Amino acid sequence: MSRFAKYNKSQYETIDWGFDASKLPFIKRSELTPNKEYKVKGLYISKDNGYGVGAVACLEDTRVNLNTSLIESVKDILKTPEDVEAIKNGELSIMITPYDNKVTKKRCYMAKFI
Repeated sequence: MSRFAKYNKSQYETIDWGFDASKLPFIKRSELTPNKEYKVKGLYISKDNGYGVGAVACLEDTRVNLNTSLIESVKDILKTPEDVEAIKNGELSIMITPYDNKVTKKRCYMAKFI
């Protein structure tokens, strides 16, 4: 890989995780058990289909949208071959943490990498 290949925008879209992510159903972060470790089988950036660009984690049998604050981190991870290999080797997990949003007064759920 050349020195500047990491700047190819579509590079992260072509990773072969060894499964078809489109066959996994989406669930909300709120549907996952809080404070439980979930192994991540793959990550990708979703295209803007009216909801904006998003970061998605593929778990064992489902997909979940990650917080918008993680989009840039996921892009960085996907451009780093060592991180991609670590994910393929089962080294990445997420944990869902609930919190109360003081502005909206709603219960929200944050995904954290562990």
